[in-house]
Amino acid sequence: MDKELLEYNRKGIFPLPGETEEIYRARAKSMPTFADPGISIIEKLYDIKPSWVPVKYSNERLHFWEGAASFAEEDKISIELRREFATHARYLRFWKKEDILAHEYVHAVRFPLESEKYEEFFAYFLSFYHHVPVRAFLGPLFLADYEVKIFLLTLLLPLMVLLFSPSHFMMALVPFCAIFLGATVRLALRWTRWCATVKKVGPALMMRLLDDEIDQFSKMDEGAIAHAIEEKKKSSFRWQLLAAAYYPHKNE
Repeated sequence: MDKELLEYNRKGIFPLPGETEEIYRARAKSMPTFADPGISIIEKLYDIKPSWVPVKYSNERLHFWEGAASFAEEDKISIELRREFATHARYLRFWKKEDILAHEYVHAVRFPLESEKYEEFFAYFLSFYHHVPVRAFLGPLFLADYEVKIFLLTLLLPLMVLLFSPSHFMMALVPFCAIFLGATVRLALRWTRWCATVKKVGPALMMRLLDDEIDQFSKMDEGAIAHAIEEKKKSSFRWQLLAAAYYPHKNE
């Protein structure tokens, strides 16, 4: 496999389904180049050095609970990092700039795949390496802003009832408990599938998989996965590149 193509892949420019080598090469060459993020955890774990993703220090579009956020607009991907990080390595003691950036780079590189089901799992998996297992496990509990807002509203309801109508407090807890239980069951099931796949293919290859591929591989043994990859290589440039990078011993 062309070394230039392998290097594009290492930059976190992932080959997309249906792309030919020519289209992928042209897309990768069109990407801008900024400073090397120099974040060892994502380079070591996921084999990415996303120097093509710009970082802006601003609070303009951040919710109060966010240290940073990633945005995709007209095929341009960027990260907005809380402006306090421009001069400080930490914010509010428990937010570390490097950890926040690593988390957002994961979102940025997976945006083009349009596979959001496991995106937060990749981002929060980094917390296991930061020795914060509770945050790692519970981080993907809610997968969209609207889910967080609904959860906060159901949490606010029993607090209001407790103030104005204490006798109805237990009833007011029902929506909160139902949402939390449902989200927790979903979380556990997805972590089970995510972990089943990562043990078989490794985190770097898995970072580049689509949601349905993660689900599919979670149900297969390593031999079946290797055979499936060999079959995919026959008609897919994407899989030729991924196999060259992460299954070199299988290449002819």
